[in-house]
Amino acid sequence: MNRNCQRHEARSAAFLSWGMLSGNQRSIFLTTLLALIAGLSGCKRPEKVTRAQTPPPPPTAPQVDPQIIAEETAENLAAAKIKLGEKRYDEALTRIVGALEMNPASSVAKDLFVQTLTKTTWTFPEITITHAERIDQLSFVAPSSLWVNLGGKTNTTVFWDLETMELKSVLFPHPTGKNRNLLAGPQGKFVIIQRGESTLLCNAQTLKPICDLGRIPEHLTASAMISFSADGLLVAHPCCGSDEDSPVTWHLRDCATGQIIRTTKLTTEKASAPLAAFLNSTELRIIHTNGDLLEIPISPVKPVREIPMTESISLSHAQFSANGNEVLVLQDPGENLPPVRSIISYSDQEDGSLKSETLARRFPWSLQPNIWSRLMNGAEDSPFSVNGKSLNLPMKSHVPIELASPITALAFGENRVITGEENGTILVHRMLPPATARSNPSPPDPVNGQTIAALKNLAKALAGRHESADKQIPVVDRLVAFTACDFRVIQSAFPRLDFSSLIAEFRDIHLRHTRQENFRLLENRLARTISDEKIKPTLEKIFSSGNSTEILAAIQSAGGKGERAATALALALESDQPEWIEKCLSSSIDLPPTLRHLAISRIAWLRDRKAEVISNWPEISPDLTEISCREDWDGWELADFSLAFNSMSQNVNKQLTALIISEKAPESERKEVIARFIDPVTISIVGRKKYTDACMNAALILSKYKEEAESTFQLAKIARDLGAPAALCLRTEATALTHSRNYQEAHARWIELITEHSLETQLPSDYTEAAYSAFENMDPSQALNILIKGLRQFPNDETLATRAGWIALLHRKFKRKDYQIFSFEEKKVRNFRCGSARAIHRDANHRCDTIWR
Repeated sequence: MNRNCQRHEARSAAFLSWGMLSGNQRSIFLTTLLALIAGLSGCKRPEKVTRAQTPPPPPTAPQVDPQIIAEETAENLAAAKIKLGEKRYDEALTRIVGALEMNPASSVAKDLFVQTLTKTTWTFPEITITHAERIDQLSFVAPSSLWVNLGGKTNTTVFWDLETMELKSVLFPHPTGKNRNLLAGPQGKFVIIQRGESTLLCNAQTLKPICDLGRIPEHLTASAMISFSADGLLVAHPCCGSDEDSPVTWHLRDCATGQIIRTTKLTTEKASAPLAAFLNSTELRIIHTNGDLLEIPISPVKPVREIPMTESISLSHAQFSANGNEVLVLQDPGENLPPVRSIISYSDQEDGSLKSETLARRFPWSLQPNIWSRLMNGAEDSPFSVNGKSLNLPMKSHVPIELASPITALAFGENRVITGEENGTILVHRMLPPATARSNPSPPDPVNGQTIAALKNLAKALAGRHESADKQIPVVDRLVAFTACDFRVIQSAFPRLDFSSLIAEFRDIHLRHTRQENFRLLENRLARTISDEKIKPTLEKIFSSGNSTEILAAIQSAGGKGERAATALALALESDQPEWIEKCLSSSIDLPPTLRHLAISRIAWLRDRKAEVISNWPEISPDLTEISCREDWDGWELADFSLAFNSMSQNVNKQLTALIISEKAPESERKEVIARFIDPVTISIVGRKKYTDACMNAALILSKYKEEAESTFQLAKIARDLGAPAALCLRTEATALTHSRNYQEAHARWIELITEHSLETQLPSDYTEAAYSAFENMDPSQALNILIKGLRQFPNDETLATRAGWIALLHRKFKRKDYQIFSFEEKKVRNFRCGSARAIHRDANHRCDTIWR
């Protein structure tokens, strides 16, 4: 301090003396000084003499008590071992580096460092996408396609290109259709989005709906039940009614058009309900709760094949392998034992796709029901576990991922983990590989200050934590630390480690995050769902005036799209002025097909073209709630069209209801309906198609009344002349004759039905009715031959087997040989399992044996 003061005072004195000189004195002094400098510059520099120089001594580090060094080193190592046991490899690494800083010669710390670096897979958040709504589901297709289901008030789906950070497309929002599942097909060509009661097959790039696959009950796992072909061009899916026990219908569709290629309806029991499906290039495989396998060929002309399970089992969940040769199942062993996971194999060609890590890449996780909450729930080898804001990856030495809000969705890539959060954030985490071990390392250099500095940078870059290990480091600072890390210094101190793969992966990181402009497409689409409360009252006032000129002008000024145009159309549909509706149609832009059909139908109805409307109106009146889930109305939904839809449906149903005969209709009511059919005006009102269908249905009802046989034949003839199916008309006449006990004529029609018409037009009951009429006509041998043929034509129909057993039980006039053939065929019925059917069969067999004895 004193020396500094003296230098300061000396400088002050010099400046003071210079200040006391006069201007002339200063000039003389400067001239003399410049001359001296010029003379010195002309002198030759003396030769440099080399002589030994003693380097300055290195700065001495402050002396630390060895006891303190030993204690802090031991404390860091103990903490590191605890963290390693807890699989908190990030915190352990910072502790290990702290131990080396205190004691660079610690062999324990060095060994722990090598062990941690060679076994740990690190994660680095490379991409950040910040939505305003909760993330419900994620689906990722390599290399860069990501589909996201957004919850909250939007319930929409967006498609991101992670390479360009571009939001490519948006599915139309639906405020009440809760997101349930998101399933991307192979190569990312098509995507299935399940929300509300709809299951939409969409173009994956544009998110434009192709078709609605129908309702899939919540107790079924959609990702297991819906299967794409390997090329992504076909999809197989079940379609069920609202009741869990309702029959399941399987559809095979062309993805590009949604067209159904094959439909197979199954009669399901709880013991044999479907669990999972697999579709390849030739067939659809379905496994059921009892382990039975059903194979449905893609070609509709090939028969369905069943492969029964060799043992009695009960399955609750299942998932096919990627090649379809194996099924991972959850089996209920019974007797209060816990469920057991096992694999059913149909071939020796295993593909490894049922391993837990591969399943994670095949099937994303979310809070909605999926294979992770069902089939894999509680699995000891689960590749991940979610605990609030934390994601653990226990199967390998992965660093836990800790986020700002609870995790709501996950998707896995080859070396990526994608997390979705409750706050709307999506992070794409890159997996950083462990360092590898060298086989013949050179001797290590001592750990010095440079080594410690490099290790600290490496720990910051990998662990993302400060030295205190309790605070995370920003992503950018982690990259800065990596850039500053001197790997040559680390390599010399730890020659056993090879960082080449880790360095290459780190250098390939390209930080990306969304900006406001990235969301413009989504914001614009959501903006078109916001209603303006002033529009409807203004237009209602104009329409209530009844002034056609003003109303047409208002429709014109409303534009072709948006809430104003939608409200104008809704008000026009509620009126009785077809000109107003026509004006709305001519001005409209992108009018949804359902609304266009409604508008055209309303115009035709007002102009007394009722047959045209009734013929084209759907048999089941449109449900606007369901329609809004599968059709993009793009702003047209801001007006309420329910009144117009309901009014039109009531008008159509009123005309069609007048042609319906109920099962227990009194004679007077039946006569009234028959009279309407005979009236030629009726067909002009409802149209040819609806008239024909109603006429056929009425004939079927009348055929059960023996006193209405004549009317049945009359209506059946009318329907036949108008193009109704010949087999249906013939069956109606045969039924009427059977109920009239005219078995001779009835038998002739039943025989014609089962011999001269194709199998596709036949019913199992046709054979039992034909057999019954043969018995009544005293020809038991023919009756048994008919039953045998029916059992061969419909080997899976339990009702046919049961009714055949009843007929055999009631009649005794047949030969033992014929009955033995019948009994053999009956036993072959695949679904002949119900107790009553077996009892009937045993009773019939016993009675026949008694007769023959």
